[in-house]
Amino acid sequence: MSAAPALNNFSPGWQKLLQQLRCDIVLVIFAAPPLGPIWSHPQIGESLGAELTQAGAGQHDSSGLNDGSQFHFFHVSDLGKAVGVLKHQIQIRGLLPFTHLLHRELPNAWRCYWSAEEKEIAQLVEDDAP
Repeated sequence: MSAAPALNNFSPGWQKLLQQLRCDIVLVIFAAPPLGPIWSHPQIGESLGAELTQAGAGQHDSSGLNDGSQFHFFHVSDLGKAVGVLKHQIQIRGLLPFTHLLHRELPNAWRCYWSAEEKEIAQLVEDDAP
């Protein structure tokens, strides 16, 4: 899993293009320690993307692996529906306790919609603090 294509989602030019296309970026981060439960789902990004496509809410863009975490980027046309579909699909796979679900809200910040570690949902998280 190469992180290079996924890094485009941090590019201001790429974000501007997606805005023009009326797409939002949603990021799903899974804790991925050795032998962690995420490894039982080797195609999770593509599987979640297929669920979004079927729901008419978006698609999988790219994935990456870094420092014990898996990152999966999705481009979505219906943010509310996409967040609901992703959270539900992650929950039925038993992965919600190991997940962060974020939306690119500002050029340098993400809105957190789910985190098992954070008490406040819908908080703004700056790029340097995943």
